[in-house]
Amino acid sequence: MAKRPITAEDLLSLKFVGDPQISPDGTRVLFTLRHIDAAKNKYVGQIYSVDREGSLIQWTTDEAGAGNGRWSPCGS
Repeated sequence: MAKRPITAEDLLSLKFVGDPQISPDGTRVLFTLRHIDAAKNKYVGQIYSVDREGSLIQWTTDEAGAGNGRWSPCGS
């Protein structure tokens, strides 16, 4: 594949993973996945979890975004 310069569209398509939280039983990880909303000129994040087998669950879908998810002591 030929190399090409990075464009603004390339940068706007990046996704950022952060704030990982391991479940109390150690079987899942809760995290925030953020992307840049160019129309609103801001980062928008949603909360996801993934288990050991790689099954992904999206917990939030709000247009404004969400972040900083936490497990309760019982794991919910």
